Amino acid sequence: MQLSIIPKECRPNITNPKVAEILKELRSLALSDYPHAISVLFRVFLETSVDAYLTRSNIPLIVKTGGGDKDKSLRKKVEEATAQMIKSGTPKKHLDGVLKALNDKHNPLNVDTLNNYVHNRFFSPTERDLRVAWDNAQPFFEKIWP
Repeated sequence: MQLSIIPKECRPNITNPKVAEILKELRSLALSDYPHAISVLFRVFLETSVDAYLTRSNIPLIVKTGGGDKDKSLRKKVEEATAQMIKSGTPKKHLDGVLKALNDKHNPLNVDTLNNYVHNRFFSPTERDLRVAWDNAQPFFEKIWP
């Protein structure tokens, strides 16, 4: 039986020490006991992984505005990462779990849903939603951390 959000057979080759520690923590927590902690860590894992991928791909994490440099939104960074993956030869269907989540507010991997897990005191994750979010994102993470 799978206790953590990440299946045992999933072994991403994470080269960033902080992201590797976050993955280790995600693996150590039982999903049925710590859905809130896991939902927050999952969101952090997503953003730090995407940031690492974009940096390796020489895609900036900031955007220049009239008021100065501004961090790109997580949604924008995920869009740019998937676009780069497709441009580099990844079949789009391998990324559909992430791509569809960007536009579906009811999807557990939707960026707004992940942000609500962190910032909305009236919005809670379910074990099933978190498993679905990981399952949909796993091919994406496998492209980030081959």
